[in-house]
Amino acid sequence: MTLIRLQRLDEAVVALKHNTKLQPMSPYGWYQLARVHLDRHEPDETRKIIRHLHGFEPKVAAQLERETGLAP
Repeated sequence: MTLIRLQRLDEAVVALKHNTKLQPMSPYGWYQLARVHLDRHEPDETRKIIRHLHGFEPKVAAQLERETGLAP
């Protein structure tokens, strides 16, 4: 979260990808990673995460869709 606040988005992506590998079923890391991809103007990466979240955390996926305006 500190990396995101400091706008060190490239480093945040690396850290969040590591987090999602360690905790693949935790929606929190996936949610944050999707938001960082959106901040980096990478809507396709954000959509991939939304699709992934639909498989095990549909409420979080729907929240991301509402917040970003992106459909999977």
